[in-house]
Amino acid sequence: MTISQFKTRRLIPLATALLLALAVLAACLWFGPRPVALASQNTGDPRLATMLREHAQKGHNELAAFGIRGNRTTFAGVGADAHTEVEIGSLTKMFTAELLRNQIAEGTVRLSTRVGEIHPLNAQMDSVTLEELARHRSGLPRIPQGDTLRLLTSAVTYDNPYGQLGRDEIFREVARAPLTGRGEEHYSNLGYALLGQLLAEKAGMTWEELVHRDILNPLHMRETYVATEPLRQGAPRGMTTGGLQAQPWALGGIAPAGGLRSTAADMAIFARHSLELGRAAQVSEAGGDNDKPLLGWVDGGDYWWHNGGTSGYSSMLIIDPRRQEASYVSANTSERVEDIAAAILGRTFK
Repeated sequence: MTISQFKTRRLIPLATALLLALAVLAACLWFGPRPVALASQNTGDPRLATMLREHAQKGHNELAAFGIRGNRTTFAGVGADAHTEVEIGSLTKMFTAELLRNQIAEGTVRLSTRVGEIHPLNAQMDSVTLEELARHRSGLPRIPQGDTLRLLTSAVTYDNPYGQLGRDEIFREVARAPLTGRGEEHYSNLGYALLGQLLAEKAGMTWEELVHRDILNPLHMRETYVATEPLRQGAPRGMTTGGLQAQPWALGGIAPAGGLRSTAADMAIFARHSLELGRAAQVSEAGGDNDKPLLGWVDGGDYWWHNGGTSGYSSMLIIDPRRQEASYVSANTSERVEDIAAAILGRTFK
């Protein structure tokens, strides 16, 4: 899948887009323009920091990045460093997919395990498999049905549109959601929220407890945590590309789809873990090559990737298991960073 195809799949209906544009325009007129400027201070490796500056776009303020080649990891930043905390948004889905892989390896669940075997909801939804949820093929909508208005409102207020949904609300939203185009790939935050909550229920704990027990603690990712209300004292807040402070995203029940905060230092640990898993997965039992991405990752051809975005942050992680290379970039605004991450590896998104 190319980046252009993925962008197309993320397009929202035209009517909603027009309403969103009007809402943003009204906000700009009301609050006035506050242009964002790129920070003046570089950190870390000078060459990588220079690359960040060369590829930064209008709307970028602070950037943090790393590049991995073999045994070497290089960090750099512009106004940020390897330990600057950010919201990684949908990169959280890679952690939820890893939790699924872990439970499959333990024999707790299978890809073919159905929703109804863990938490019965209704006849139609109960037949959906964990694999369908992990591969965005369940037919569930992108977001909970009642969140469209909250998303439009948050475009003006830059508030958290998902904070009101707890674990039980996720199950209720899923139970009443229509399944459209089941078997086809349609990106779904709601689907990943359900997947994470099902895995947590199977383990007899919360998703936050599960991700700490099975991933964050074993990998010693001590700077990564699930954002909850109230946010930790001193936790940074991102900005909109218009320079306004964005509200932090403490996602509650939908956290398995995008609720983690992390740093470049910790994401480098996760990237190396993913590279090791990817290298092992690329050799099939028959001894042939297998280029199929691990669960959750997007196939970029000769690499796998996923991005993340919230009201005040953006991020991108690329891994190439064959070459044992990876790159990561995060920003403290919602301006996209995919092209910068690709440039670090000498690649170009098409």
